[in-house]
Amino acid sequence: MSPGRRAAAFLPLFLVYLAVVLAAVDYAFYRRYAARVRAAAPPQDELVSLARAAGVSPELYNSLGSLYPAPVSGYPLFPAAKPTGVLRVGAFGDSFTRGDEAGPGLDYPSQLGALFKKRGFRNVEVINFGSSWWGFGQSFRFWERFGKDYGLDVLLLGPQSFFADRTVAFAHGGESAPFYVHGRYVLDGGAARWVDPVYRPDLWSRGWAYHSFIPKRRYLTYDRPAPAFLRCLLPASRSLDNPFYYRNESAVVESMTLFELLLARAAKESPGAVLLHADSTIARLGEAAPSGLIASAIRMPRSFPYWRLHHPSGAGYALLARAYFDVLTGRDPAGFDWLRFRAAETGAAREIRLAAATRADLVAADATLGTLVYARRSEEPEAVVDFKRDGVESLLALRSPRSEPLDAMFLALKTPLTETSTVVLRVRDAAGERRVGLGRPRRFNAALPVAFVSVEGAEVVEQSADPRKLGAVLLSGNWLRSVGSGIRTFRSGAVLVDGREVYRLRRWDRDRLVLEPVGVRHAQFKPAETASFDVDRFDRDGTARLRLAGIPEEPDFARWTKENFRFAYERRGVRTIPRY
Repeated sequence: MSPGRRAAAFLPLFLVYLAVVLAAVDYAFYRRYAARVRAAAPPQDELVSLARAAGVSPELYNSLGSLYPAPVSGYPLFPAAKPTGVLRVGAFGDSFTRGDEAGPGLDYPSQLGALFKKRGFRNVEVINFGSSWWGFGQSFRFWERFGKDYGLDVLLLGPQSFFADRTVAFAHGGESAPFYVHGRYVLDGGAARWVDPVYRPDLWSRGWAYHSFIPKRRYLTYDRPAPAFLRCLLPASRSLDNPFYYRNESAVVESMTLFELLLARAAKESPGAVLLHADSTIARLGEAAPSGLIASAIRMPRSFPYWRLHHPSGAGYALLARAYFDVLTGRDPAGFDWLRFRAAETGAAREIRLAAATRADLVAADATLGTLVYARRSEEPEAVVDFKRDGVESLLALRSPRSEPLDAMFLALKTPLTETSTVVLRVRDAAGERRVGLGRPRRFNAALPVAFVSVEGAEVVEQSADPRKLGAVLLSGNWLRSVGSGIRTFRSGAVLVDGREVYRLRRWDRDRLVLEPVGVRHAQFKPAETASFDVDRFDRDGTARLRLAGIPEEPDFARWTKENFRFAYERRGVRTIPRY
């Protein structure tokens, strides 16, 4: 046999050998990937028991992937059969509908139901069908397979849950929650078709069916993230799109098409629907839907006292309830009033020593708006600042002049602030060292050692998995020009308060800088989980006071002004709820 023929005969064997070697190497990487997944595995809960606890069938629980315990206004409290003469409103969505981070009865559907009763609508039931971490596909599927049995007269959608990553994947939690697997809608001939995840009797085996080395066909075809045998080749922090995916467009384009189709179905298949959404792009999709769906963009204040960590406070959910109430009862324009704050910058009779107090609450109109707590990561418990116990003498914030002063992250300093206190930036670069004053600290009240320095372009890090990064201040590289330096020549820097280093300046990436706190905790004003208030009790403007436990004075701290938010909409076939 000639050498050419021998080579041709050997080629198939070599290709098989090469494939086996590559598969073996890939499988070695997969075993490492599987170990990471196994470390994040859930208990081996059975789907039947989970479904029974949630009040749904195992098949539906398998479709949805999860169902968080319902709030006090949740569907388990209501019989599926609607009583005669009752109008039912069903709210569908994610954690913003369920009411995460608010106390019992402060989710927006509960507050909406209470508002109907307060205004004399005795025949209206508002039912909460929300569940945390759902995408709109899961919410829609829950209405389609479960919520329709409740005889709902109106669906409420929004103000969140329309996320691309939750829509185009079977496991949008990634490696942080690898066993959270759910179904999804896919595009099929101009329509949206639901595809279930593989059914297994418990979460463990169900999750491994998704993460198996040889993927199931539905995952290989319809899951935008790459299958495990490719994903395992990358570090945990990296992602890769599925090369076998059934579509070529981006995740955003695909998800928007799905949202448009599902909203059209909601308009057609329900008696009426209302979509109020924080994203104007999503609201416009609703506005383009057929008659039977009202849609509008809604402004959601993410400032004190309407925001907690990742979600609205009870007061924030109250604003949502007011907006939905206006639409359902036909008020046009609809909307609400909310409070905007600025520093009081007033004086008082004598200097107040913070270190004698055990906590600080902000009060106004006989309501506690919030409490000073330490900045924390999501999984950490909330801790009130005890000045006396912790030796905190003063509070100082670096903030953007465009941010709300009560949203500031305050350095909890164990040294006093005086009338002559200085805040200085020290920079070292190729030209040497220079010091530049950042400005005199401005006090909220002349008698209180609580102050802020405005830094143009500052962006404060309010969330971080690293507690050392909480309160870090991000700055653009161009900011260095104001102190006569540059991003290319910069070597090191620090912020000094009365000569003590409190922030260290370093390069974040090519064109940004970061001020990282040095051995100092940060504190913020946050509304409590159980706190809410009626904005109608507040005048058009007024003053909030700082109540310091252990100190008789309540000095003025911040002034508020009511800001009005209104939006117009078209009824588009959705009937107004009458008063009975």
